[in-house]
Amino acid sequence: MKVAYDGFHSLPVEECDLLLYTSQWDGLPNVISEAAAHGLPIVTSNVGGIAEMINEQTGYLVEPYDSVPAFVAAISRIIENRQEALERAANALEIVRHRHNAAAFRESLEALPGYLPSDSGKTIELIL
Repeated sequence: MKVAYDGFHSLPVEECDLLLYTSQWDGLPNVISEAAAHGLPIVTSNVGGIAEMINEQTGYLVEPYDSVPAFVAAISRIIENRQEALERAANALEIVRHRHNAAAFRESLEALPGYLPSDSGKTIELIL
């Protein structure tokens, strides 16, 4: 039976021990934020903007991005110390709650000079 992917929320995350993300290039992919929001420990390559969210307090950042032994070591560390992995996942969730929400997005847009049209007597409302 073939089932279409209907977003991260449709995955059986309760059956997963971690998110393994092995990209060679990326920005800050949504799947990292989504996994953090679901409380999954994250093992990921250190590429693009991923290190803005994942570090030694919030997950397991692998360098260089193509080091199989480093990925294996990170996964082994999660297996050996589940409490540490859960603490890092909780820290990542806090980042999502504070930095990756509608209010933070709105504030970052408003802080960019010239990004939004100037207020010429009209109220501009961002619908998020």
